[in-house]
Order: sequence, then structure tokens, then C-alpha cells
Amino acid sequence: MILSSVFVFFLFGLCKGDVIYQTDPRTGMIFEVPLPSTYITPVKGLATFYNSSTPGFQNGNVQGVVAFFQANFPNNQAVVVDCQLEFPDYMNSKSFELEVLLNGDMDSEYCKSGMRYADPLVIKIPKGEKYYVGARKRNDISIINHNESIIGRILRITCIGCKEDQKILGCALIGRIDDEVYIEKDPQFIGNQVNLQQQLVRGQKSLSQNMKRRNHRKLLVLA
Repeated sequence: MILSSVFVFFLFGLCKGDVIYQTDPRTGMIFEVPLPSTYITPVKGLATFYNSSTPGFQNGNVQGVVAFFQANFPNNQAVVVDCQLEFPDYMNSKSFELEVLLNGDMDSEYCKSGMRYADPLVIKIPKGEKYYVGARKRNDISIINHNESIIGRILRITCIGCKEDQKILGCALIGRIDDEVYIEKDPQFIGNQVNLQQQLVRGQKSLSQNMKRRNHRKLLVLA
């Protein structure tokens, strides 16, 4: 155990200060990663809006998706809310709110009367446009905190200042989808990937030789 710890310390003591070594969760391989790059494994939620309706599910007149990303770290980092939405033509030059609702039955009545948990975004559609693409960070919502998670909640899109019959544009469930591994990296990351197996072998040989020399010197002193 002590020898293993010494070996790890010896190996990383030889490493350059501008890189870190991490394991790819997909393959188990160890790679050299130039700083400040790092692996993050986010939890991801998705709310999908369609330009159609089905019984018990009011998704209104909006098309597109709203995705929620949060790094799966214990300190509950900010949630990134990524929107790609298309609004009806008559809705340009208006403002909209994305509201997370408390748990409840997904129906048109709850869509209209449900209480808000948070307002992740306020969107302004410029005159003559009907698309909104953008992302913002939020610190007041979470998808990894079991007690406060928005996974399983409902995302509602409302029009600010619109008439009652046009106020609610759509509702969709924020569902969890398969987590993925994302890599924050600089453009040189791919070219700098190095398999550490050879470095481990070289480090082990160097450590073995150094220990032999040290043991030899100790024997000479004892003699």
C-alpha cells in the first residue's frame, strides 16, 4: 500500500503543471487533459413542446425543446437552461415567461391554475421574428437535488400581458433523459490525448531503479 502511494506520488510529481489526468468514464482509459479542461457528467432534463395537442396534455401552440443541464457535483452548481423554441407568427414582439409548476395532474386545468415553483426565463421575441434560441444559468433551480429537483415537474410557457385565451401557450413535463459525458476542452484537446499506460511503465521502472540504488546505499552504510 505504501509502495503504491509512493509510486502515484512519484508519477504525478513528474507531470507538468498545466495538465491533469482523468479517467474517461466510457472506456476507463486515463488521459492527459490540458488545463483548464475537465470532464463533467451532467444530469439532463428535457421538456418538449409540439404544435399539436393530445388528451390530458396541453402543449399549446409552441414547438421546440427546453433542456436543463447541471453538473453532477455535490455543491449543486448552476443549472443551464437551453431553449430552442418556435412561437406562432402572431406572437412576435411579445414577452414570455417559462414557469416551473409544482407536481400535479397534467391537464389543461392544471396548466392554467398551477402554482409556480420558479421562473427560469423571461423571453422577448423581437418584432418580425418567431424563433428563440438561447441559454442562461440559474442558481435557484436544480435537477440533482432530490428534494428540490424540477425533474418530473411541468414547464409552462405564458405570454406576459396577453389576453386570457392567449396567455397559456403550452405545458410540457420536464423528464429526465439519459445522462451523457461532456468534455469542456480547448481546441487542442483531441491532439493532446495521451494514453498513460506507457508512462506508467516508465515511471515504474524508474521507481524500481531508484529504490534499488537507495537500498544498496543503506547496505553499504550498515556494513
